[in-house]
Amino acid sequence: MTSMSDRSLNIALVSMPWMSTRFPSIQLATLASVFEERGHKTETIELSLDYAAMIGPSIYDRLCNGGGFIEELIFAEQYYGKEHRPFFEESRNKVLPIGLFEPEVEQSLIAALNPLTERYLDLCADAADWSKYDAIGFSLTISQTTASAAMAKRIRQKVGKDVRIIIGGSSCAGEMGIANLHAFPEFDAAVHCEVEMVADAMLAAIPSGDFSEIDGISFRNQDGRVIEGKWELEGIARPPAENLNFDSYFSRLDVLGLRDQIDPWLPFESSRGCWYGEKQQCTFCGLHEIMKYRHSPGEETLARLDSLEKRYNVSSFFSVDLIMPQKYYKEFLPELAESSRDWNLFYEIKANVRRYQVELLAAAGVNWVQPGIESLSTSHLKLMKKGVRAIQNIQLLKWCSEMGIHVTWNIIIGMPNETNQMFQDMLSIIPNLFHLQPPSGAANFSLHRFSPFFEDADTFGIVKEGADPRYNAIHPLDASLVDRLAYRYEFTDQSAKNVDPTLPEQLSALIAQWQAAHRRGAELAVSMDKGEVIVKDTRHSEQAIYYRLRPEEWSILTELQEARFTKDVLSDLEDLLQSRSDAEAKLKLWAEIGLICDLDERTLSLVRHDNATQMPSETTNAQAPHPYLVEVS
Repeated sequence: MTSMSDRSLNIALVSMPWMSTRFPSIQLATLASVFEERGHKTETIELSLDYAAMIGPSIYDRLCNGGGFIEELIFAEQYYGKEHRPFFEESRNKVLPIGLFEPEVEQSLIAALNPLTERYLDLCADAADWSKYDAIGFSLTISQTTASAAMAKRIRQKVGKDVRIIIGGSSCAGEMGIANLHAFPEFDAAVHCEVEMVADAMLAAIPSGDFSEIDGISFRNQDGRVIEGKWELEGIARPPAENLNFDSYFSRLDVLGLRDQIDPWLPFESSRGCWYGEKQQCTFCGLHEIMKYRHSPGEETLARLDSLEKRYNVSSFFSVDLIMPQKYYKEFLPELAESSRDWNLFYEIKANVRRYQVELLAAAGVNWVQPGIESLSTSHLKLMKKGVRAIQNIQLLKWCSEMGIHVTWNIIIGMPNETNQMFQDMLSIIPNLFHLQPPSGAANFSLHRFSPFFEDADTFGIVKEGADPRYNAIHPLDASLVDRLAYRYEFTDQSAKNVDPTLPEQLSALIAQWQAAHRRGAELAVSMDKGEVIVKDTRHSEQAIYYRLRPEEWSILTELQEARFTKDVLSDLEDLLQSRSDAEAKLKLWAEIGLICDLDERTLSLVRHDNATQMPSETTNAQAPHPYLVEVS
């Protein structure tokens, strides 16, 4: 394909902190593929790694998980300048603590980073001849806004206005892209949509800087006035890019001496959009990418990953898909499972899978998933419009535990229209789950732009009150502009008075107990002894409790590896015990001692089976690609 531009352009694509050090930027690689396909020389520059090398990879990676505000604050001080120092000294108190260190240590750390960050930006500005580029693109995806603005400011000081500086990514969706142009005069244009949709027209317009005829792009004209473009476009871009080049990431690791300190995962994309969100968007979900779903055929994705493994000698792959294609249970995973490939993969999945599908994930090397569990109360899940029941979430945790699959998940609390019963549902069941992988915590609900809660706030009893105050602690700007920049909003929930405030505290305390039990290796596992079935229970103490079951009873529990309707289980027990009352008593006993979970008119065995492998308590700490879904306070 040939670009409409009259000449070949020289383009730089830059990724600033705070991308994880363990992942090359798929955003840059995808854009580079698009531009090079059209005949333009494109260089990707991963400057996140330089900052990690300067402050230390361990400190950098911990700050990457700071929640999105402290990361922006660190570079905001550099962008807005020394004249705002009193503002930022006060701001630190509003953004900290973030729970990584003791509050006093955090304060000292952030203060100590200030001169290092200034030095880092100066070095990056001097490291390249920025004047040789026709355009410089910044990816504003994960807490990268102020770092990109600070870098753009230094570039602008060196090269003047001759170079087009263009931004894109999730922080440019909707009016946020326009607000970025108003807030940061160094940016010339903001792309609101998938670049593939506007690539030809955008590339053709770069020499003149006039993007006025292009829907999907807002820009600054020659007079400095921001021209607001249309950001809701019809149509869709093509499926994910086929050729990804991560050479700049690996060469940078070598130059900085980080190769031995970082175990990389290669990001890849096999679909775009969300097939579930296309039907029904979760009420809290603010992912603006929920559009018509597209996916690459499984054989194409396999070929891409084979090529990446051969090129970089890395066999750990991180999918950035919002959700794994359903067809991959038939056309992708089986081939992986039957092949000799020894890969580790991450995918986001939906929790309402069947056991054979989880077995297939494990056999294919998908040993890390993010299923969007969010709650263990069915009424709570209905409020979220998750399309799953609590019993399905629990059985997925059990199956993943048995098959050695790590699960990234949390519980969201503080949502509009919560009830006491939703908390009581979880408080009653969680003590029986201490042998399964716990959530990362109970995350306070955050009102996200683009979510149904945000777009239809009145229906849910939500009163929007402007940007989360932490944005105002980052940007010394007019409050109305900060509101337009913000992704997270402050709000009043008119239903909040309905919930006993002690219940969220009880839930958080119980989750902490669950995490402690998991760290010490809590079990609910089965073994055989002279024909008897022995269930060992260390969920609540290192001192084990043992339950003995007759083989016939164990056969009933074995059939409950996947949840069954309770009425059918009672019928089977009645046939075994020859008494309806005895069957009901047996089921009640099993529920009381936590051998089974009885929810949603269904019954599930909680006992790990003898062919299971114990989940390790420590797993990768790499961040999931959409951290705003797993925010932990």
